[in-house]
Amino acid sequence: MFENPPQNFTCSLANETTCVKADAAWYRWLHLWSGSGTRIAEMATHFAPAFRTPLTDMQGGLLTHQRSRKCADFEMRAMECLEAYGVQKGRTRCVDYMDDLRECAFQAKQLARVSAMRHERHRQWLMGERSSKDHYAPAPQADGF
Repeated sequence: MFENPPQNFTCSLANETTCVKADAAWYRWLHLWSGSGTRIAEMATHFAPAFRTPLTDMQGGLLTHQRSRKCADFEMRAMECLEAYGVQKGRTRCVDYMDDLRECAFQAKQLARVSAMRHERHRQWLMGERSSKDHYAPAPQADGF
């Protein structure tokens, strides 16, 4: 289903264009992979049983984000909006609420940001702009926040 990630992520100081091409191929693959993963996760986020029974009502909390502190408010806002507009109109009117819920649940933007920072540090190290000692940021103190 997904093509393999590019393996030619090697750069030399003499051939900078190869590094840029390999870097662009890597980001293209990462974007395709995360985009498809988001669509799959989006389908699994909103599940409603075909038949309602007391058993499905008891287990309904397992399929929501209400047990986690971090995403419960986002889910409530999104579901209230969908309830107010209905599912069909809600798909266009509640996009912001749904995007917030999706970001809270799957952290796609946060993970993409961390990945981009890591790739930029690695690129700087390969191009000689950053020393091996300075390749990664120093770890925080064990008891520091």
